Amino acid sequence: QIQSNIHALRANGFGLAVGVVGLLWGALGITQVGQHAMQEVWNVPGVQRPGFPVRLWRGLKLLGVLGLGVGATSVLAGLGSQGTHASLTRVGLILASVPVNIGLFVVGFRVLTGPRVPLRDHVPGAVVAGAAWSGLQALGGYLVAHQLRHASQVYGFFGVVLGLVSWIFLVAQITIYAAEVNAVRAQKLWPRSIVQPPLTAEDERALAAIARREERRPEEKVEVTFEQDE
Repeated sequence: QIQSNIHALRANGFGLAVGVVGLLWGALGITQVGQHAMQEVWNVPGVQRPGFPVRLWRGLKLLGVLGLGVGATSVLAGLGSQGTHASLTRVGLILASVPVNIGLFVVGFRVLTGPRVPLRDHVPGAVVAGAAWSGLQALGGYLVAHQLRHASQVYGFFGVVLGLVSWIFLVAQITIYAAEVNAVRAQKLWPRSIVQPPLTAEDERALAAIARREERRPEEKVEVTFEQDE
């Protein structure tokens, strides 16, 4: 229905090159946002954060790792959600994608944060995120294979677009929450009080770390003190 009203674009090498460069630059922009989010999660002072060349190199590495890994795990999860395999085979394919996704998150977290965070501190959150992402991949494959397949071209197209946007949002939320799990566990920022005052030692440690994130120069030192309740 849409195709009947859209004419094919003529082949153009220059246009293709511009499109590829734009796609790469946009993807690198996403990696920059991811690195900034990880620096915020781990309360890294501004003066200790990497410059643009380092961030750009990390972004390229992350794109390479995720491109290969996500493609492999998506194939496994997609095959597992198809109805052409036996039930045990489908479950096995989906489960096989879980450790691969966990490994991807460990590597991804490592690339985004750099060597300042030990590799072992990324494992707990990677387990949570990897399992959740595998579930989302299997669910997405099932919906495409069993629900959108019978939809009309128009509704199927918009269904895929809206579903993809929602899927990306959920993946981003899961990634941030998993990184928070790692940071809270590694920096011993729990248990926290629900209602203040009084502030617990973990509350004070977290608030002090948040304040020190604002250091922008080597000669700038942020010190945090807390008044005792009367």
